[in-house]
Amino acid sequence: MFEGRGDKEDKELELWFRRIRDGQNMLGRPLDFEPVFAKKASNSSGLQFADLIARPIGRYVMAPKQPNRAWDIIRRKVRKNPKTGDPTGWGLKVFP
Repeated sequence: MFEGRGDKEDKELELWFRRIRDGQNMLGRPLDFEPVFAKKASNSSGLQFADLIARPIGRYVMAPKQPNRAWDIIRRKVRKNPKTGDPTGWGLKVFP
């Protein structure tokens, strides 16, 4: 589920979602689910929770050297490379 931002933005996000879902994913095969867009006014608790998690992750990706206490907590919960302990490419996927 995605929070709607407007027709143009929603269509662009749906295109990226479909590219990832249909072959550029970890399994290399199409996945069987469709994107759903909710209006911002729906005030979904699930989307609010996702926003609380996404912001610190985004800050970490954009400025990894900057102190980020929320990411430090989230990082403990994210899947990591068993050899290096790095979540990049395992539990942390960064797309263009």
